[in-house]
Amino acid sequence: MFINNVLVFIFMQRLLLHIPLILFTVALTVSINSCKSAQTSKTNNSSHIDDVYIPKDLNDSFDQLNIILKQDDIDSLRALKSEEDLWQYHFGLGLWMRNNWRLWGGSRLSTYFNDLGIYHPDDISGIIITSYWRHLNNLPLELDAQIKYYQDFWENAANPDSSLQELLPPPDSLNNEPLSLVDDNIVSKHFSSLEIVHLQTLLNFVDEEIRSATSTQSSLVCHYEEFFKRMIDQTSTTPYYLLQNFNYSSFEYILNNIPIDLINEIWEYQNFAENSDNSDSGTINEITISRTGKYSEFLKDASNKNSLIAEYNRSFQFTGVISTIMDVIVLRMNEDFKINLERERLILAVHYLTILQQNQLK
Repeated sequence: MFINNVLVFIFMQRLLLHIPLILFTVALTVSINSCKSAQTSKTNNSSHIDDVYIPKDLNDSFDQLNIILKQDDIDSLRALKSEEDLWQYHFGLGLWMRNNWRLWGGSRLSTYFNDLGIYHPDDISGIIITSYWRHLNNLPLELDAQIKYYQDFWENAANPDSSLQELLPPPDSLNNEPLSLVDDNIVSKHFSSLEIVHLQTLLNFVDEEIRSATSTQSSLVCHYEEFFKRMIDQTSTTPYYLLQNFNYSSFEYILNNIPIDLINEIWEYQNFAENSDNSDSGTINEITISRTGKYSEFLKDASNKNSLIAEYNRSFQFTGVISTIMDVIVLRMNEDFKINLERERLILAVHYLTILQQNQLK
């Protein structure tokens, strides 16, 4: 109940302030752009990337939105009564900006916001949309206040109120549950024996990458504890920085040897091509966990065994994506994950492998 009342409130407060809108028509395409390892990605200060113009700052973003959006779309955005109405727009225009303006990949626009102290692409697109709505309505942008909001959010995520932490329900005991995927009844309920072998491969990959990314010489549990601590320490400046050390080539090799049917039971690859007469052409690629596949059903059943996973699943079912609150749940409440239980480590593995793939999008 506490997490439902407090964390979901935090999520909704954040969501309402920065979720942008789908303001132009999109059409399904059939190809996914090739990916480039985050380990080799560098800041690109070019004015164009893949023939798409990259704004240099916030005001330039306004100018580009005036070009990209149809007048009817601009009028609809201007007519919104309050910023709270922006919540429905996160996965359209915001997604387009995050991918085509390379907010994940070191474009000059992302560098501009990094210099202001804003690092997460969701935060950047949120500030742009909020500021654009204020600009259209001749309201003060209050950019400093927006920046402070996001910085405070990440600071609070990294240093939660200990008095609130004490109210969290204690983690469920293992109750002699089987530790391996193969012997886990919840896993075998949703996946065949061969599929479990492939899931084990994904889990083993993440286990080994976390071992490599941390310095402890102790147990796997200690490696995960150090991994979480270092991720928390960097959330406000370099989100997911440890994932940059993951060997993406090895992950691609593993992925290429997993049946496509199983991949589609875990992930959904959405490919959109913009269909606007007044905008640069571009492809939008989005990778998220499938809400209709076997993995989603497995997640629901696994949530019955751990109240923390129940909150994680509730957030996923609400948003359909890896949301900020899901990151907060994973990082700040990580002690409630049963790391010795492969079923729960699999959930962590899919969480971070989803983000790893998202970070490779060009």
